[in-house]
Amino acid sequence: EIRSPEIRRVRESLVEAGALAALMSGSGPSVLGVCESLEHACRVATDLRRQQGWNYLVVHTG
Repeated sequence: EIRSPEIRRVRESLVEAGALAALMSGSGPSVLGVCESLEHACRVATDLRRQQGWNYLVVHTG
């Protein structure tokens, strides 16, 4: 259960922006979004750029 309203808001924003899933890493405050491709991740990141005060990093594995 996530008790921090800010972490909850970030997770919800990731999913609303199109991420397939959003998870908190460790005990926080890092939150990650899972996307189906690098292009999909870039679209999600572009949408999240509109959010003030958030840092993000798009990483491709595989």
